[in-house]
Amino acid sequence: RNQMSKLETASEDAGYSTDYAKKKYEDLYGVLADETATTTAVSNFMAMEAEQSTLDSLLNSSIGIWAKYGDSISLDGLAEAINHTSQLGSVQGNLADALEWAGINVDDYNKQLEKCGSEQERQELIAKTLDGLYGDLSKSYQETNASVIDANKANSKYNDSMAKLGAKVEPLTTKIKEG
Repeated sequence: RNQMSKLETASEDAGYSTDYAKKKYEDLYGVLADETATTTAVSNFMAMEAEQSTLDSLLNSSIGIWAKYGDSISLDGLAEAINHTSQLGSVQGNLADALEWAGINVDDYNKQLEKCGSEQERQELIAKTLDGLYGDLSKSYQETNASVIDANKANSKYNDSMAKLGAKVEPLTTKIKEG
C-alpha cells in the first residue's frame, strides 16, 4: 500500500492518471520484481511530465537497458539523468553510460541536443535514441522471459489484493493494538 500510495501521489503530481501509473508499474514490476525499484523508476520517469507516448518509449527502452546491463545502470538514476538532460540540454548522469556503452559519442550527442528548441524536443530525441538502441532488446527480453514476467505480474496483482484487504482490516487491528 505504501508503494502504491507513493506512485499515486507521483502520478497525480505529474498529470498522469493513477490507472496509467499502475499499468506502467505492473509492466516494469514484471521485469524487475522489486517494488521499491519499480516505484522509484516509474515515479522518476513520470516526473519528466513527458508526453505519454514518450514516457511509454522511455519505459520500454529502460527494460532493454536493464536486460543488457542489470543494476549497472539503475533505472531510477537513468530516469533522473534523462530528466536533467532534457532540462539542461547536455547529457547527465548514467544516461551517458547508456549512450556510450552502445557506441554513442556523448559530445556528438550533446550537439544534437543543442539543436532541439525545447525540453519536449529533447525528451523526444532521447526517447527515439534509446528506442533505437534498446527497443528491440526490450522486446526480445520480454518475449524470452514472458512466463517469468507473467508470474511477477501475478505476484504484483496478488500483493495489490492483499493490500486492499489489509486496508479494510487495518482500522480493527489498530484498535486491538491500542488496547
